[in-house]
Amino acid sequence: MKLSSKSNLEVASILGNSPDHLFFRCFPFDGMEADMDETIIIELKDGQCVATHLIREECSSMLIRQGEPLCLGCFGNLHMREQDSFRALDFELDSARYLVAVYEFHNRIYTVGQDSAALRLEKSGWIDLLKVDVDCDFYAMAVDPSGGLYVAGSSGQLYRSIGDTTERIELPTNADLFGIAITIDGELYVCGERGCVFVGNGDQFRVSPCSGCETGHPSPPFARAQGERGTGMSLFASRARRHSDSW
Repeated sequence: MKLSSKSNLEVASILGNSPDHLFFRCFPFDGMEADMDETIIIELKDGQCVATHLIREECSSMLIRQGEPLCLGCFGNLHMREQDSFRALDFELDSARYLVAVYEFHNRIYTVGQDSAALRLEKSGWIDLLKVDVDCDFYAMAVDPSGGLYVAGSSGQLYRSIGDTTERIELPTNADLFGIAITIDGELYVCGERGCVFVGNGDQFRVSPCSGCETGHPSPPFARAQGERGTGMSLFASRARRHSDSW
């Protein structure tokens, strides 16, 4: 299906991108029958709409894996594109925990979400990676060069897990943390609401000079850290407003 210039299109978010494709999630528009708990994906190439996809489930995130999009359903299902449509892979969770992001580290798929969900996908389905003794939601994940797993979430919660050991890393904030990124030199950046940005080596953290909570600049509703080792890092605010550019 192709969009006309008269389509009543309202974009909800950018789901993901490959080298030559961009995938938007949008709300229902003229000619597309869908409920609000279903996902409409607009696929662009060279600035032109080349496909419109409908997934009969609410999806929160997308991962480009081996050049193809893989969508995460909010309750653990994965949807893989095959030719012109998406096929469900049937990996739903046993318990209803809302998942917000999907990642790939070392050819393994991970996700984070509600009720301390930090999960890895195995052949048998999703497995929990860590247990914490407080109620919190996780919003972001990263893996350092040594294999240490970091998860960040609500109320300033930041955890590091190596093997069977999980420890909390104390930060001087109770702000919700929405992003983690590791730079090429191994520094770890964590950012969250009210413009807070922290930088550290995994053991000790300090407030970053670019942090809105230190500089007094107007703070965005929240910030997201995006990046991976070898590509540097960028911090973005909500609604695609740039908060600070790559270090």
